[in-house]
Amino acid sequence: NADLVRSAERLRKAALDQLAETLHSCFAKNDLRRAEATLDGANKRWGMDPLWQTLHGELERRLAQEAVLREAELARRQVEQSIWEGRQQAVSRAGKGDLKGALEILEELCRQYPDHAGLAQDRQAALRKIEVDFVNQTLTRITALQGQQKWDAALEEAEEAVKRYPKNVELAAIAMRERRRKEIALCIQDIDSAIASHDWSTAEKRLQAAQERFAGEKALERLVQAVRNGQRQAELKDLS
Repeated sequence: NADLVRSAERLRKAALDQLAETLHSCFAKNDLRRAEATLDGANKRWGMDPLWQTLHGELERRLAQEAVLREAELARRQVEQSIWEGRQQAVSRAGKGDLKGALEILEELCRQYPDHAGLAQDRQAALRKIEVDFVNQTLTRITALQGQQKWDAALEEAEEAVKRYPKNVELAAIAMRERRRKEIALCIQDIDSAIASHDWSTAEKRLQAAQERFAGEKALERLVQAVRNGQRQAELKDLS
């Protein structure tokens, strides 16, 4: 009887060792379906054995972990699908010339998915495109106003544009040119006023100050001869 008991124990241990080896092989391959089927098949015989219960507990843990990962992957795919659809809508809006609408879609996506670097880049690209279009339209309007010699309106247009995009180099440059044009026009107006009043000393001083301030400005050159002629006539009149 003792030999039979020892023999049965050896068989039992061998069977459990084989079961454990099969399960560990399944775990190593992440073949949880086969592991589950193997344990189910051994349940009737070894279900009360501590080793079976330990292996079953490990299987349940892995199955739970797999479920979590599966749900996370599903959520990731849903997010990517949502982002893809949103981007397509933005592209469609932009293609129709509705850059503002495209930007609104991208900004909403950025709020929903703040860690998505691609969305942030898309938003910046949309903002840049809006800025470029605005600058081009502004330059066209200013050029038209200049052609009509509406200098004050051109300056106002430039100043308003700079308020919107203060860091834009093109707008800053044209605003600077228009301010300079305005300042030169005011200087010329003051000089012309002095010439009209035959106040040649004042005209000369204002002209010299303007030439120092706006060196090389051709608009001032015509006034040089006018002031000289006026001064010469005044001198001749005094002599007579």
